[in-house]
Amino acid sequence: MAPRKMPASRVQSRKLSELQKAGVYTTEDPQGKQNVFREYQRFGLIPPEYDTPKQLQDAMQDLIKKGMPKNKAMERLGVTAPIFNANGSINGRSIRDAMSPGMQELINARAGEGTAERLAALERRGWRAGQEENKAIAASLGMAINAGHYDTSARGAPASNRAAGTESAVINQMQGRSAENPDRPLTPQNKLDLGVANTKIAGLYEAALEAEGMPARSGTAYPLNPYVSALLGSNPDTQYVSNEALESLNRTFQDLAEQGYSEVGMYDYLKSGGIPSAKALAAAGSEKRGVSTFATKPTTEAPVTQVRPPTPKGPTVTTYQTPQTKVVLTPSQSLGQKAAAIVNREPVKPPKPVVVSTKPAAKPKPAVKPVRTTPAVSATKPTRTKPASASMQIRALQNTTPDALRIQPGMSFPSSSLIQGI
Repeated sequence: MAPRKMPASRVQSRKLSELQKAGVYTTEDPQGKQNVFREYQRFGLIPPEYDTPKQLQDAMQDLIKKGMPKNKAMERLGVTAPIFNANGSINGRSIRDAMSPGMQELINARAGEGTAERLAALERRGWRAGQEENKAIAASLGMAINAGHYDTSARGAPASNRAAGTESAVINQMQGRSAENPDRPLTPQNKLDLGVANTKIAGLYEAALEAEGMPARSGTAYPLNPYVSALLGSNPDTQYVSNEALESLNRTFQDLAEQGYSEVGMYDYLKSGGIPSAKALAAAGSEKRGVSTFATKPTTEAPVTQVRPPTPKGPTVTTYQTPQTKVVLTPSQSLGQKAAAIVNREPVKPPKPVVVSTKPAAKPKPAVKPVRTTPAVSATKPTRTKPASASMQIRALQNTTPDALRIQPGMSFPSSSLIQGI
């Protein structure tokens, strides 16, 4: 009996699995880097006479140093894949993010011609849309935002919304994903629970599901709500939410957001160390808030002068305050619509600065002295007597002031506050 042949679909699945296990173009896995290089050579995108990526890079840079344009140098070497930077170095990130030629061939063979290209286009479109939403969310968080991978792209994480989430751009760019810090603070179980795409194939098919309106396993467009993802941080030092019951917290956060509760209010509550219970989150989200209280001061702000009582000396004191804005959010809006409402909000004109004069306060005019009258009849020089009591001095002063109620003997004594005011 002739040996039974393996079904073609099984053969293709096995080849796809082998491609994913072969590695990615990264210095963290030299063999994986070499495997990808050989794959490009098999498909005629890189000439076969080079044994390593470094040999090809050196040849390219030698031509550029001699003044040859990059396109001409690629043509001279017989390279058709767009893998070089302007200086002739190989752009490993572009190779990792692109669909490999072997994967493209196998997907089309299994799912129909043009399927691989369609899936790649959907993935890119979703990724760009995610970046636009991050820009909108950045306005409410008051910080620059990146789409941070939950796993390093050097280990195979795709450029897919289902593989990344909102992350501080500063920390992302300072730390990045590397062998020393391969993951954002997600355990393998978290990734499984949330449905994080950790391979190129998973990223492509998740992009197709997203395009059809199918949410991630968590019920959100991304594995994590963008505000929860921002609270996850880049490492344990910047993490504000626990890994325990992360899926449950994310689902509760998203449910409340869909009911119209303020995501910024709930974000501020969790970042301040609040207990992540549904009741507490709902209470925090009841306060409509357009910008986080943890937002850093923008580079350009409208000055608002703090009015203080005049002082004899000293400059005007000016403080800075972020102008408030109008944001209209309704429970029926999606997360993206809410984010767009925030970023497109109509600014309220800040109040005009009030300049406080720096001139010293005018000195009070001295009280009018009583007119000395000459006695009709000359008399002997009066003897020195004790000074008048405080109440008599007050009455005398009051009686010399025009349009004031005259104080007569027998009237009640003024209160201490009146004395202080005088």
